Parts: sequence; structure tokens; C-alpha cells
Amino acid sequence: MPDKVHPDIAPVGIIGGTGFYRMELSQQRSFGEDTPFGECELSCGLAGERKVVFAARHGAHHDFLPGEVNYRATIYALKKQGVRQVFAFCMVGALKKELCPGDIVIPDQFIDLTHGRLNTFFGKGNSVYVSMADPFCPTLSSFAANELPDFTVHRGGTYVCVQGPHFSTRAESRLFSGFGDIIGMTAATETKLAREAGLCYTVIASVVDYDTCSMGMKDMHKIVMNVNRAAKRLAEHAPPPASCKCAGSLAGAIVSGSEPSDIIGGGRHTSMFNKRN
Repeated sequence: MPDKVHPDIAPVGIIGGTGFYRMELSQQRSFGEDTPFGECELSCGLAGERKVVFAARHGAHHDFLPGEVNYRATIYALKKQGVRQVFAFCMVGALKKELCPGDIVIPDQFIDLTHGRLNTFFGKGNSVYVSMADPFCPTLSSFAANELPDFTVHRGGTYVCVQGPHFSTRAESRLFSGFGDIIGMTAATETKLAREAGLCYTVIASVVDYDTCSMGMKDMHKIVMNVNRAAKRLAEHAPPPASCKCAGSLAGAIVSGSEPSDIIGGGRHTSMFNKRN
């Protein structure tokens, strides 16, 4: 484990999306982190003097389609490593003409059109209903938007999350453009789990193409290089974890059952309706 690190500041979590499978860090090592949901492959090291924990969402060789990603293991493993802030990078299609390939969008809302995914840590006797009114950490999102002056950054917007792996029909794209700004296949599932885990989480979405198109491969190399550069800058300069509402996401959210005293809950919480915990 790196030793040249601020001992009192939690490590920064970086989740890499399509094309971003490895982050260049000093004193880097890779390892598997065991979780109740399976093993998660991580790497850790330093960006400047800030410890970073990196996870490739789709695996090191893009082994997993969006519906196959083990989102629960990723979020659990990051929190187990002490991460409190997560910058989640992803590639998206634009639903608005004013968004251009290479631009970065930091959304503040999403619409979840996925189905059949394991998108909660709870259930099986633990009924927990976490608020998603404002799904992304506003403090971390604002920091990211201000910290990337060399990029064309669009603040806010709605991320339409579809099941995939197929791209949209033209009719679907026209429909989605009526209520969304960008479209992708991963952020909603991941965001819900990060909220349950009490993590400060924001999405850094790189526009690759316009919806209905296939991946704009001719521009992908440049976009991935920029993603690497943005990730390193955000990790190196990330502020200490803020006193925002993200960490208290379970307060008042437990309806019945008892939240296990583990890494997700960070201790026991009071149920709204019974005293079983």
C-alpha cells in the first residue's frame, strides 16, 4: 500500500468506463477485493500525494456488458477501501445538437430505463427506501466542473440510462431527446448503489457521438487520453470529503428490518416502524 499519502484524508475513488481500463498512478499495485457480491479487481496508488483507488467498470478487457457489470461489488469494494468520494467516468451519446464529441457533461439528473439489474444492497428482510431526488453529489459535481478549465464542460443535464447493449432506433432517439440530454447504459444503476453506500458520487460523461450512431471510434483514442488526464487532475486536487448529505443517505430510509453492521451501513440504523435493530 502506498505510504506517501495524507493519512487523515480518505482515498479518492475513480471508476473507469469504456476505453478507460487503467489509470497511471505512482506506487501502483493491483489486487482483488472480496465482497459479499463477488470479487472486484482494483488498483491503488498515488495521484500527487492523494491516494486513489481505481476500478474498471467493465473489467480490464471490457469483459462485461452494461447489464452484466457487478455494480454492487464495485461500490462495496470502493467503500471497503475507505473511499468516500467517487468520480465515475463514462462514454455517452448526445441527445442535443449543442453537445459535441469530446465535450464533458456533468449531469444532475437521470432517468432510469434499465430493467432486471441488481441495483440495491437491501432486500431479503431489509426494506430500505433511499431518496434519489438529487442523485449526484452537488459538492463533488461543482468541484469537477470548476477543476477542468481545459475542457468544454456542460454543467447539469439529464442522463437517460438505457438497458443496452444495443444503441437506439431513430424513433427511440427522438423520444429520448424530448426529456434527456445524454444517453448511456450504466450511470443510473451505479448511482443508486453509491447513494445507498453513502458515497459522494458524480458522473463525468464524455460525449462520443450523437445517439443512434455507433461508437465514434476515430475520436475514441483522443477522448480516452483526455479522460485519463481529467481523472488524474480530479483525483490529485480533490478536496477533503465534504459535510454534504450523501453520507447520511440511510437516515430515515429504513422501513423495516435491520441494516447489517457492515461496510455499507457503517453501523446500525433505526427502523421507522419497529425496534428489531
